[in-house]
Amino acid sequence: MATKQAEYLTLKPLGVDDTAIDWAGTDQTTDRVEDKGETVDAPKIPVWADAAVIIMHGEHGSAAENKTMAWELVGWRYGGPAEYLAHGTAILGTQAVVAATQTELWADTIAITGQAWLGVLSPVDSGNDRIAKLPVDLYGLSHIALVMQKTTTTTTGAKIAFIAEI
Repeated sequence: MATKQAEYLTLKPLGVDDTAIDWAGTDQTTDRVEDKGETVDAPKIPVWADAAVIIMHGEHGSAAENKTMAWELVGWRYGGPAEYLAHGTAILGTQAVVAATQTELWADTIAITGQAWLGVLSPVDSGNDRIAKLPVDLYGLSHIALVMQKTTTTTTGAKIAFIAEI
């Protein structure tokens, strides 16, 4: 068995600084997430993909290390409502996204504070000044996106790579 992995793509957030989605209220509708997803190009998941790996980054001037951001992972299938997958926090480490600037850093810690997905989400390589990863089993999702909220960072961002066992 072999593994196919695509390159990392920018996973544009559904709304940096947006309030979290109200999953008990009217926010859990296809329109709210699809409208936002279309305006930020939420990636369509390739039909061959079984899973994905997400990495996160942020910026906070010259003192970015140990700054935090909150995230919420959302997915949906064609014709269905938005589905809450998980939420948590990420803490910036020492690995620079662009080595020359050292102001934008990769998250070295990803913590999950709640999840309600078909599979168990568990961060990999978290808390050690390397780039933490969040693997996600896709279970037939057609789109996936993040709602990211700055807490002590000035910017946030993420990348995603799709994976398949072949």
